[in-house]
Amino acid sequence: MQSQVQNRATHVRIDHPDRYLACGIRALLRAHGNYEVSVCCDPAGEVAHPDLVLIDYDTLFSAGFILQRQAQAQAQAKGYARGRPQPRVMVVADRCTSWQVRKAIDAGVMSYLTENCSAEEMLAALRTVALGQRYFPVAVAQQLADSLAIHAPTHRELAVLNLLADGLNNRAISQQLSIGEGTVKTHVKALFNKLQVPSRTAAVAAAQRLGMLSRAAGGMAMGPAAPWPPDGGVART
Repeated sequence: MQSQVQNRATHVRIDHPDRYLACGIRALLRAHGNYEVSVCCDPAGEVAHPDLVLIDYDTLFSAGFILQRQAQAQAQAKGYARGRPQPRVMVVADRCTSWQVRKAIDAGVMSYLTENCSAEEMLAALRTVALGQRYFPVAVAQQLADSLAIHAPTHRELAVLNLLADGLNNRAISQQLSIGEGTVKTHVKALFNKLQVPSRTAAVAAAQRLGMLSRAAGGMAMGPAAPWPPDGGVART
């Protein structure tokens, strides 16, 4: 019986928008281990109950994925999915900033890799996560350590920060968010304290470096502006 458990294939679903990357990871896993793999662009080969899910950063905070995880949790709570734990989640992202790593870990991610990681590191991460342990490369762990030195802005402060990046003054921000100018000033002051900066320009520069903005100044998309989770998990490296 123990031998059957040890020889059981690890079921992996790759839900990544870059089809070429997804297919490349699938080929890597099939050549280097006992993996049953499907990619989101190939419904015919879909894994029904994956052990691991590989996704990109934006998909992690997409409405569809969040609802799927909530439905799985509810099914488990009601006993419908007893014996089927939620799949462990790994992120393979095109960018890696302090804020994004911290948000991903607080969302329950077990590993965070960048798309330019080596095949050896990808395989090491998969093996580690399959055992129920976290895996973070040195560079990602450093980003996490940097993020822990910063007090997390609130959801409202993040909204103000994004409007600061768009060049809006306090009056325009108050109109955009339907709050008083005094409240905007309070949020701006709080952002200065949390980001440890002296000015609005410095706050925007720090936010861009950390990956806090939902879009670049001028309107370029940079990913979702998901609120900071109230109770973050503890990262283990």
